[in-house]
Amino acid sequence: MKKITLILLLAVAAMAQDTTTGAKKYNPATGTWVDAFPPGNAVQIGSIPVSDTAPTLGQILTFDGGSWVPKSPAASVTVGGDLSGTAAAAVVTKIRGVPVGPFTPVANQVLVFDGVSGMYLPQNFQVDAALYGDLAGTASAATVVAINGIAVDGSAPQNNYVMQYDSGLGMWTSKPLPSGNPTLGGDLSGVASSGLVVKLRGISLSATVPSSGQLMGYNGSVWGPVAAPTFNPSFGGDVSGYYGSITVAKLQGYQISNQTPTDGQVLKYNAIGSQWVPQSPSVPWSAVTGKPTIPTMVSQLTNDSGYITGVAWTAVTGKPTAVSAFTNDAGYLTSVPAQTWASVTGKPTAVSAWTNDSGYLTSASSLAWAKVTGAPAFLTSVPAQDWSTITSKPTIPTTTSQLTNNSGFLTSISGSGASLTSNTVPLAALVSGSLNQQLVFNGTSWAGKDDTREFSYVIQDTANDLTTTTGSVATIMTNAQATGWTILAVYCQADSGTPTFNIAIAGTNLYSSAQTCTTTNTAFNTFAAASVASAAALSHNTVAASTGNKRQSITIKYKQL
Repeated sequence: MKKITLILLLAVAAMAQDTTTGAKKYNPATGTWVDAFPPGNAVQIGSIPVSDTAPTLGQILTFDGGSWVPKSPAASVTVGGDLSGTAAAAVVTKIRGVPVGPFTPVANQVLVFDGVSGMYLPQNFQVDAALYGDLAGTASAATVVAINGIAVDGSAPQNNYVMQYDSGLGMWTSKPLPSGNPTLGGDLSGVASSGLVVKLRGISLSATVPSSGQLMGYNGSVWGPVAAPTFNPSFGGDVSGYYGSITVAKLQGYQISNQTPTDGQVLKYNAIGSQWVPQSPSVPWSAVTGKPTIPTMVSQLTNDSGYITGVAWTAVTGKPTAVSAFTNDAGYLTSVPAQTWASVTGKPTAVSAWTNDSGYLTSASSLAWAKVTGAPAFLTSVPAQDWSTITSKPTIPTTTSQLTNNSGFLTSISGSGASLTSNTVPLAALVSGSLNQQLVFNGTSWAGKDDTREFSYVIQDTANDLTTTTGSVATIMTNAQATGWTILAVYCQADSGTPTFNIAIAGTNLYSSAQTCTTTNTAFNTFAAASVASAAALSHNTVAASTGNKRQSITIKYKQL
């Protein structure tokens, strides 16, 4: 069923609505239903009078200190619900919570709810379509058979009868007009001649007297006067506070410590505390390049102070120079009777045969230092001292310019593109792409990727099969961008059958021949001409209809040039 159904339903609802008491009576003279009671106006809300000034589009009731008057809301007030934008430039994006499709309608189209996309879409309407629900017959000869789903008695009414609900029959029936001054109920109180508005759609109105400039606001239980809102949004996520006093409390969702940093500190992540905290930067000694070698042995030092490293025998004082200097406590011979050496038996033939029980020197290298007189006293340990007291120490570099760049690290980059040399790789050699692509990391490397976008539209006739006429739309949309774009793929899904179609771009067919739309959402990506210039219009043509096909859902993927 096309949009004409929705229009008729709205017309019937307006016809059946009574803005006074909710009752109507039948006038046989004119053959029409008329108000059962004289029309009236709500002249006050609670005890506050309502101004008789006619409101304009978008105005709201505002208390000016004496009465409720229509006024335009502040331009900076953001609207919500079924609207978007500000109060001064509101755009209807929904109807009772159901989204309205972003497609530009063409002449004579109507809004129809599409169950596939879940939104209202502009559609061609069928002339004299069959009616359902509260209506019977066709669009040109509609009959109201129910009101909000409750049946209406088909018997002819009599003069001055009104339509009343009969709970026994479960339908609206024509009955005599009630007499007297009926008591009001629901959102009203009192009687018909002096009624008061005490509720709005079932929610009570506060008896509080409003002050000048206040608006009607809901506090969760009742409607009442409230101050006009001001723009001071509260922020969340990684920041907190209000506009003008925003505090960054997180980085990518991780908490930042409230510890006060000191000069030179950096933010480092603490996995134990699961937060970023200020800390002094630390560089391990192993990561320092060009650093001097710290000696670990005395032999690595230059002995510029003349410390003793060895003792020559000639430098030893007080050493014996003759055997007579020794005490002969072993009874060695001091003289030998005249005889030949050969006649002496058991005589030693080597110095090693003697027992050196007197500790005579056998070599200078084994001389105990303690027996050397006048020997200097060497240090056996280094006393604790400050680095500044150490002499001849190496200079430790504090800047990179003090180090020799023997590894060829870059100190500057010049040129661009393929002209970059000397340990650099041109960006063009790493990433290739085309106009308007995005740089995307695929898990291994960066690569250019199309900025792919898409839009969808539905062609539907819920009552009849689509024909080559009802299944064709002269203008689907017009490219309002300043630049053109290229169609990458078209997806078509039919609810039934296999209709064929083609899409024209400014009169030129997208495909060289008609394509077959199936129930499996077929993709089509081989085109005869896929470029859509700025201001170019797209049209959809059903080339061959198919029995049982009442809806075609099309999605077009494209990229901007």
